Amino acid sequence: MLPTEPSTSELPLTTSFTLLNIEAALRPKDPVACMQCPIAIWQLSGHTLKCYCRILYTFVWETHEPGKITICDGPAMAAAQAQEKANS
Repeated sequence: MLPTEPSTSELPLTTSFTLLNIEAALRPKDPVACMQCPIAIWQLSGHTLKCYCRILYTFVWETHEPGKITICDGPAMAAAQAQEKANS
């Protein structure tokens, strides 16, 4: 059984400049892993928010078609790549 997921307002700060700088009403209502992923690219066009995943090479979240990714290896992969770069 998975633990109860926190509401969006209880999540730690997002790593996304876009999510930090848009109205709360435009942000995802339910928490998704992409909100804290350094690989995710969030973008706003009009009132449509989208999230592009640079690992999956596709949009994984859109205002009119919200994604359901709650756990993902993307952040760990980004950290490992950063560590590898730092060590070389």
